[in-house]
Amino acid sequence: MNYSLRKLIREELHMQGLLDQVDAYEENDIEENDIEEEISDKDRHAAAYLKLANYEEQEDSKESLRLAKEKERLSPENIKKRELKYMQKQAKLKQMQVEWQAKNTSKVNKRAERAEISALFVQENGAYDKSAKIDAWHVLRDATKFEGNLPIVAHPPCQRWSKLAPTYYKVWGNNYLKPGNDEGTFKIALDAVNKNGGVLEHPAYVTSWPKFGLTKPPKDGGWIESGEGWTCLVWQSTYGHKANKPTWLYYKGNKPPFDLNWEHVRGSHVVTRNSNMKKDNPKWRPYLKSQAERDASPLAFKRILIKLAKHSR
Repeated sequence: MNYSLRKLIREELHMQGLLDQVDAYEENDIEENDIEEEISDKDRHAAAYLKLANYEEQEDSKESLRLAKEKERLSPENIKKRELKYMQKQAKLKQMQVEWQAKNTSKVNKRAERAEISALFVQENGAYDKSAKIDAWHVLRDATKFEGNLPIVAHPPCQRWSKLAPTYYKVWGNNYLKPGNDEGTFKIALDAVNKNGGVLEHPAYVTSWPKFGLTKPPKDGGWIESGEGWTCLVWQSTYGHKANKPTWLYYKGNKPPFDLNWEHVRGSHVVTRNSNMKKDNPKWRPYLKSQAERDASPLAFKRILIKLAKHSR
């Protein structure tokens, strides 16, 4: 609501000696159309003021509707319904994991014997899963049960650690959306890297780093000591992603990490919508609509992470 603008207009009308007339119009509930039939400047000023008042009434109505929807969305009944739906989804996933593991455990264990690294929290049928030299742990294999001893490349879920996590929690109010509530996946990945050596990646500026005592890396690139190992910032756009995707890496190994490409090649797209930015803004770039494209890392970037994991030994 534009109360500041309304105040300025009233002050201007007062200076012109017109405020009494405007108040009289409001007091007598004169219609805007009736005012506009008059031809005097005073009436035109009054009509402009009443238009603003009507606009503010409409904004009040929109705000009331928004608050009503928010109240309904955050009602205990609706929160409980979403919690139940989430629990049912998780139960279905657990059942799928049990069935998959019953069929495939023997095969993947043999594959792990020939593997050079383990990749945790990766996509099923993705680049890691298709490599015979990688012990891949996707959602059906359940990386929370990992107990191997190979060097690690870890991609733990990041949604509950992002800048938007508090907003999602505030909007929906469900416990499973609480910031940091990732069911222990980041800690599992970090512990595995610290134990076996390797590398962990997360989007830049997440809250997982300070939560687990890791140092925020410099923006201009380069490794610095952090936790039990090293950390840095790299741009996935430099390795071929369409969007910038600034990424934090955590490395632990028997020897220091090698230098990466610290250059920032500007991405052609964005992964987060910005409805307030117009196309004539030099910083405007199209939104990357494909979820798969937004989430996936370029093959060149994955190769660097694999190389770092092998280097850690």
